[in-house]
Amino acid sequence: MDIKDGRYQIDAADADLAHSRFRRVAMLKTTIGDADMSGLVVDNATMKGAVWTNVDLSGLRIRDANLTGAAITESCVIGMTIDGVPVSDLMEAYRVWQGKGGSASGG
Repeated sequence: MDIKDGRYQIDAADADLAHSRFRRVAMLKTTIGDADMSGLVVDNATMKGAVWTNVDLSGLRIRDANLTGAAITESCVIGMTIDGVPVSDLMEAYRVWQGKGGSASGG
């Protein structure tokens, strides 16, 4: 099925969209729920203000991304790295730094 040059609201349920391609598509305020997106590739996309809840991102790779203001809370970060540095090491260094009177303002 090809959908081109138009405005559409699609409500898909119990659908197999494997191997589909979406290009130059506006998906503002779209909800994707109970979906298996293993192997999904997102390239050249804007996700400002996106919220991901209860998702399995194990093995996820993020490259050349603007993560300004991004927040990760209540999440398992075992094995996660930032530029090759384990997050667990970063968190431990931060806790030690805080214990020595460090502050976000450089103190």
